[in-house]
Amino acid sequence: YIPTKFQRELNMRRARPYSGITIPLNNGYSAKCIPDTTMAQMGAEFDSSKLSRSKPKGIGLDYHGIPHFDDNLLNAAQVGSFAAENMKMNSDMRPIWTDAIWNNFIHELNEGHDGGPPGYRNSGKSVSKAVSWVLEHTLMSCGVGGSAEDIGDPCHMSVFSAISPWAEAIIHWTASKLSRDNTKITSIDFNPCDLQINATSRNSIEKCIPTRELVQNPYSFDLSVSYSGIEHDGLGRYGDPVNPNGDVSALREIWLLTRPGGALLLAIPRATKKMQPKTRIPIWGNGKIQVLQHREYGAERYMHILQGWEFDGFVVAGKDVIKRQPLESKMFFIARMLECSFKSNEGQPLLILRKVEDMTFNDVLSEGIWSKEKMQQFEEEYHNVTKNQNMMC
Repeated sequence: YIPTKFQRELNMRRARPYSGITIPLNNGYSAKCIPDTTMAQMGAEFDSSKLSRSKPKGIGLDYHGIPHFDDNLLNAAQVGSFAAENMKMNSDMRPIWTDAIWNNFIHELNEGHDGGPPGYRNSGKSVSKAVSWVLEHTLMSCGVGGSAEDIGDPCHMSVFSAISPWAEAIIHWTASKLSRDNTKITSIDFNPCDLQINATSRNSIEKCIPTRELVQNPYSFDLSVSYSGIEHDGLGRYGDPVNPNGDVSALREIWLLTRPGGALLLAIPRATKKMQPKTRIPIWGNGKIQVLQHREYGAERYMHILQGWEFDGFVVAGKDVIKRQPLESKMFFIARMLECSFKSNEGQPLLILRKVEDMTFNDVLSEGIWSKEKMQQFEEEYHNVTKNQNMMC
């Protein structure tokens, strides 16, 4: 079943039904202003221990507590040292991606370096290994053929939430190593890049588009990558509407944008072993303004946001892909991924997900309805599967 353009646009709107509390960037807000019912639906315990009177390093806070971008405030830990020193913002405060920045990422990869931002340890190796695995095991013909004689349909890929093109560079570099030269990458963000990379130089980055454009112009991707982005959706930190299930909505949108049988590589911060299976949201601020920082995911929230996706494997600390076992339940798989990430001190394990082909969007919506009872069910299931179980990595 292939939905019509009208049906796809309708589904995209249904994916994010909660209008939320819109927070203008020039007004600011406090976490204290969010209704208790909204806070409760976020499925997290709130950690006030990280309240700070000083500005966090990297991306700065204006006096309202809302992050803002500045040429001198780009965080090398998040975008890479070269990009932090050389990337500029245009008049709309969108990051400008240039030939120099792109070529530096490719050069780092060719020299055998990780390629990912230093703040995301081993992220480059993890993404590269996961992309290789997907292209060799799931999307075996995607992007094959690069000459004018044998070229087929492009392999359409996307990256969600990117300030610098480090993930795009790794996807392009990895696909090229596998002779998948017929690839097209779309970068998607609330604040999309100003793409000034020469078409010949970048080869496979096709365009940067704002997230809001997805509703009016639904795309179809074979492979998507989201590394450290979904956990912010709906918390208002970047001026987005406060939405208790913003992360759920984001995963629904990506599900709709993925072709049947297509793949998603997803990395989000996991909560500590002590916190499992609950999800936590650290808070920082200046005493009066309290900003919800991001979600740190427990097993129950992983299960909640991943309705409609099949679990194929995961990567921790840039090591080889760990595949899901044939008889392994989804909760046991999540618990094993978390345990392996604890052992490797990996803060953001990378999940390899595949869109379930025989599932409708109505099925996804019905399975993803939030309730306290469902969260408690997931918590109990986690405790049951981890009791006296040997989690092999």
